[in-house]
Amino acid sequence: MDKNQIMKLPDPQIFAIETILGCDLKCPECAVGGDFITRNKKSMSFENFKIIADKIRPYCQYLYLHIWGEPILNKNIFKMIEYAAPFTKTNISTNGQSVSEEKAVLLIKSGVSDIIVSIDGLTQQVYEKYRVGGNLNKATSTLKMLQHFNMKYGKKVNITPQFIVMKHNYHEIESFKQFCGSLGLTPLFKAPYIRHVQSQFSFSDDKRFQRPSYPDIHSLKAGMCGCKSVQNVFNILLDGSVVACCHDYDKFTFFGNIFNKNVRQIWNSEKFRNFRWSVMSGNAPIFCIEKCMTYILSHSKQKLSENVHMQKSKNANNLKINLCSGSRKLFGYINIDLQPGSDIIIDLEHKLLPFPDNSASVIVCISAINYFSKQRALEIIRDVYRVLMPGGITRFATQDLRILVEKYLQNDSDFFFQKLSDGKERFPGISFGDKLNNFFCGFQANNKTCKFVYDYETLSSLFKEANFCSIKQKKYHESDIPEVAKIDNRPEQMFFLEAHKKKSNSLDLIKISISSNHYLDKNKQNEESTT
Repeated sequence: MDKNQIMKLPDPQIFAIETILGCDLKCPECAVGGDFITRNKKSMSFENFKIIADKIRPYCQYLYLHIWGEPILNKNIFKMIEYAAPFTKTNISTNGQSVSEEKAVLLIKSGVSDIIVSIDGLTQQVYEKYRVGGNLNKATSTLKMLQHFNMKYGKKVNITPQFIVMKHNYHEIESFKQFCGSLGLTPLFKAPYIRHVQSQFSFSDDKRFQRPSYPDIHSLKAGMCGCKSVQNVFNILLDGSVVACCHDYDKFTFFGNIFNKNVRQIWNSEKFRNFRWSVMSGNAPIFCIEKCMTYILSHSKQKLSENVHMQKSKNANNLKINLCSGSRKLFGYINIDLQPGSDIIIDLEHKLLPFPDNSASVIVCISAINYFSKQRALEIIRDVYRVLMPGGITRFATQDLRILVEKYLQNDSDFFFQKLSDGKERFPGISFGDKLNNFFCGFQANNKTCKFVYDYETLSSLFKEANFCSIKQKKYHESDIPEVAKIDNRPEQMFFLEAHKKKSNSLDLIKISISSNHYLDKNKQNEESTT
């Protein structure tokens, strides 16, 4: 297929709509369950769904009513299926945890074509290893219930029990086959998506349940030429954004908004056509190399470091660095954290940044500096200054002492007791005092406890001491960094600080180099002391 043929592909026939961004389980490799997504978790309204459905109606032959998340949690999901069923086949995937008898009947009678019920094990111990927070009995009961009502109402729905095969559950394949056979159902066994080499999960030794793997980047890109998703699938996120594929959980790619344009305008846009051409011609972009879990490198460690490699080779003097990233990995940044799957794993308590002087244009650190002592925080901030190029920018955000105290004095129960959108409590404890003290003394992340709570004045004084200029308190999403919307979070409890490294003369650079050698020596000493 030449460029002209690729650039003039037919209209898409398969569509996927993100009807919800949220789930009742915490599956570690899932973009939602593993907390990889930085977008706000919520459901799509029925009104917005109708707008989208009407726009895709002339083209859609098959519709997935989910991308990431549990679609049954959207209270309007049955109405959505009923609205779409007259013009297309529909598919819904569920973990079965939130399906009551009433919902099972509604789902079977909604007009849905295909239902996938994900059950990755037939003993609770094996099942819950991946389906974290799930109950096996509930999942199997849901499957039985759906099959019962499907038979009762004419067997119009294709029900598929799905088993994601990994090393830890491979031995339960045969018993799962027998269980499904007893219900008159045929199970589907699939290879998992595994994000990084340090994952606690791994492929089974059975090649039938492994992803296509390639020995190097060149052959990986060649393999991606056959990607069907970019050729015929139109993926729509909650806010109407159209992205490349299901692996784009955070709008790393963006080709237009379905609420502002029609299908053909987006599908045939120059940006989307060029993206398809790059993939199908063997020159897949960085997004595909970093984020795709369908096509993988056989040496997954190589893929793990690919973000670092791409950043360094692209421009060795223009790095973007995300300090203490946690699960909020930023595309186009080198993500540094203690967590497995980070681009570089470093404990900043003992080591400083492994980058040369004046090599980064942007360094961000969100909700992390409070886990270090004030003295160590100053050392980290000084090292950020060293690594930033002259004129470079840094953005720090941390919980605001002033806000916490004000909310406490106001007895603000919404602030202290209301659960976050992902179902977690903002602070542990049963009383105002418990929660406030737990934040100061007991709240942990990566086995680290909060050590110092800042207000803006205190943190800005450290930046002044580190020789930063243009130090300013910024509002949520107010920034000189274009991609700030993907960086910020929790504005109700944090303040945001931005600062620049002054444009230096040659004498300043000499001083920075001397400072750099001091920190590199200190890193070396720390390494020696821990070996």
